[in-house]
Amino acid sequence: MNETGVETAAPEAADAVKLKIIDADIHPRMNGMYQLHPYLSESWRKRMGVAPLSSAKDPTTARNVFSIPKRWYYHPHGAERPDALPPDGGRPGSNLDMLRSHHLDKYGVDAGILIAGDLFGIGGLPDADMAAAFIAANNDWLLHEWCEPEPRLKLAMHVGPRDPGLAAKEIERIGAHPAVVQVQIPQMDVLLGNRHYYPIYEAAEAMGLPIGMHGAGEGAGVNTPMNPTGIPAYYIEVHTGAVTIAQSQVISLVCEGVFVRFPKLKVVFQEMGYAWLPSIMWRFDQEWRSLRAEVPWLERPPSEYIVDHIRLTTQPIAEPPTNEDHRQILRMAKAEKTLLFASDYPHWDFDNPRQVFQEVSDDLRRRIYHESAEELYGHKL
Repeated sequence: MNETGVETAAPEAADAVKLKIIDADIHPRMNGMYQLHPYLSESWRKRMGVAPLSSAKDPTTARNVFSIPKRWYYHPHGAERPDALPPDGGRPGSNLDMLRSHHLDKYGVDAGILIAGDLFGIGGLPDADMAAAFIAANNDWLLHEWCEPEPRLKLAMHVGPRDPGLAAKEIERIGAHPAVVQVQIPQMDVLLGNRHYYPIYEAAEAMGLPIGMHGAGEGAGVNTPMNPTGIPAYYIEVHTGAVTIAQSQVISLVCEGVFVRFPKLKVVFQEMGYAWLPSIMWRFDQEWRSLRAEVPWLERPPSEYIVDHIRLTTQPIAEPPTNEDHRQILRMAKAEKTLLFASDYPHWDFDNPRQVFQEVSDDLRRRIYHESAEELYGHKL
């Protein structure tokens, strides 16, 4: 990528040997709420103000009736790749044919996991019933209009975090669908280790589905900003500080014994970095040695639970000053187990799978690009 957001040519060497690619973070988008009309009951259509598209210039987005909560911060140059605009004039990520040609075919992506780009802030919607109805409609839209026509695409199904009982019902409803590979929990101001989420974890573990959490829900709707010491002023602060959210969630999951209670559960953090992982594991193990009486259910050092149960997507890729620095970070983070490749298509900081990770061994590239994902998602890929 260059600074304009338009992709530069990939080096020839990257395509010398075909590398299987599983992309763990692709963002489909709606052009308007009208696209969910077939998947909502008549009562929810009325409550949300969702009508069929009446003309090409009438998106019927129900601005005065219902809107998806958004965080308070916006990218100053726009969050999407300018070359990802579909020929029909829709939003980047809204056209399946373009996603096929512009991403899957172009880079030889063997499987891609869809994480709905419109649902990042849905955890900030206080009405749990409305959130559940909207999420279910979005899940069905993606399954029927994206995954079924394009078998390479798989779904990280969303659930609403404010009512874990309703979330568990949604997992039971569609979790066995062959295209569903993950349960996506939008951010809410309750840490993931809290027992509030146990019904979601129980249902996901029973289905053999990992849990996913993506950045960008902080400060949306009724959510707090989720920063440790105050409210930031700028997007750059929020984007740089996203790592602190993942750190807090990882510590919470381990400390509160989620992986002891649910030993088969895995949790994937998307778009929150990975260079911070070694320091957290070192500090965590150090504190555990002196404070383990407080968490007696942890029978192993916290770093071992992290390596066994936590996965991080690679985008945004760490860019230290030298390739050797990056190799050291990957080694310390045990990247052969903890990292999953992600492009973040169609966002501005998209990582080209044929350009990144050129400085690492072939064995590690295979682990990051597909083998760890195959182990995590199993036969559904």
